[in-house]
Amino acid sequence: MPIFAVIFAVMIYVGRVTETIKSSIISGVIFGVVFAAINAYQGQAMHRGLVDAVAGLDKTLRSEAIAAVTDGVVPADPVVQRSAARIGLACLRGKTIDELKRAERRSWITAAIVVALFIVAAATQNTAHDVVYYLALGLIVAIALPVSILRTRRFHRNCALLAETLPSP
Repeated sequence: MPIFAVIFAVMIYVGRVTETIKSSIISGVIFGVVFAAINAYQGQAMHRGLVDAVAGLDKTLRSEAIAAVTDGVVPADPVVQRSAARIGLACLRGKTIDELKRAERRSWITAAIVVALFIVAAATQNTAHDVVYYLALGLIVAIALPVSILRTRRFHRNCALLAETLPSP
């Protein structure tokens, strides 16, 4: 999200100009509020899709539909299968196979660039504390992003399996 880069750059500039702890705290709070607001706004459509997908199902059937998306177990009940397919579509935010492949490629490229930048930042630091800080951040990105990509790929595979086994309405 490019807006975060702009907001983050402004906050860093404000923090560097004043160089006080108070300005850093204020910048962090403002950045956090903006980040949370944008995530909440973007998550509304997915939340509505998930609520619609499980509407009319009791707790047991809901659990079965969710397990179908997360674990790939195809439920025997066609109603639960349809619900599970709608849950998966909502989790994937309605993206097509081509869109998911492009997003996955961009994510891998972004992860490689970010990890490389953290390594370069660590190599240019003078203190051991700063080196460890940048290497830890790079390690977090190197672990978290592939896990997210693999989870999305698994959801997509499970949703495709559910769509194939759906009986005709």
